[in-house]
Amino acid sequence: MFTKKRFLKFFVFLFALLLSPMICATIGLSISVFANNNSILSLGDRHITVENKTALTLYVTPVTEAYSEPRVIEQTQIRLKNFEIQPGKSIELLTGNFDFPLSGLVVCEATETCRALRSSQDVLTIQNYNTLGEVPESWLNAHQQQPIIDISFVLYPLLGMLSISLFILGACIDFKQ
Repeated sequence: MFTKKRFLKFFVFLFALLLSPMICATIGLSISVFANNNSILSLGDRHITVENKTALTLYVTPVTEAYSEPRVIEQTQIRLKNFEIQPGKSIELLTGNFDFPLSGLVVCEATETCRALRSSQDVLTIQNYNTLGEVPESWLNAHQQQPIIDISFVLYPLLGMLSISLFILGACIDFKQ
């Protein structure tokens, strides 16, 4: 029969065991963020440089049409879309050669008006914001549906630490009555 302390210890260990995959997810997330370009994880990745030659601060989001509907190409960082480029500066984005080939960029001003730059080149230069094309409705929908921040960068490590804490807590619970 379970006493209160044994039940508590069993419950804590069971909960810690259920959360332990978060430790693996945290490790995988850390490797993908801190991996260098020569890593096996970046095999097939392609670096795209986006240059802002305008006088405006622009926010760019890479888009692919490799699937049935356009998708935002997620980057391995906390921010998932609307990467800021100051006037006269450039930014480097990561796309996949195989799974997420670049179809173009959704380029937005601070006023939330957006334009499209359709290109798959390695260096994209924005000379004049007003000369960019209209954003296709499907690209705009993909852009609007994508969250700005990836909460898994905070959630996975917290749940991983909770799992470890529960294992330690469960080991510290005394069976003495």
